[in-house]
Amino acid sequence: MTDVRIRIEGIASSMVLNKYKHFFIMNENEIVLLCNFSEFDIPIGHVFTIIEDNNGNEYFVGSIILEKVTQGFGVPFNMIPQGHKTICKFSFNNYKVPEIIKKRLPVVNNWHESNDFIVFR
Repeated sequence: MTDVRIRIEGIASSMVLNKYKHFFIMNENEIVLLCNFSEFDIPIGHVFTIIEDNNGNEYFVGSIILEKVTQGFGVPFNMIPQGHKTICKFSFNNYKVPEIIKKRLPVVNNWHESNDFIVFR
């Protein structure tokens, strides 16, 4: 079975959050991230459990739940579609956003601002 994964490029900046504020209403245990081209169709509600950094180190963080998906035009999707870059909201089962995300990812306005990444799987 193929290991579903998504490469995360950065944390959405305040500019991005303001642009999509009608779409992304945030709680303390949620974060909006810019995701690179997906190799998979990943439906809303999919649960990831591992964060892998760009050095291949793995971190278990509990449940990372895909909550909402859009792209640059603000159209809601019911999944991360294969072959698309997306802006996604993830939640962390009543826990705060893991520090590894804040430490490893830059805050970005778009998908072309950083070479850093992590992978959810």
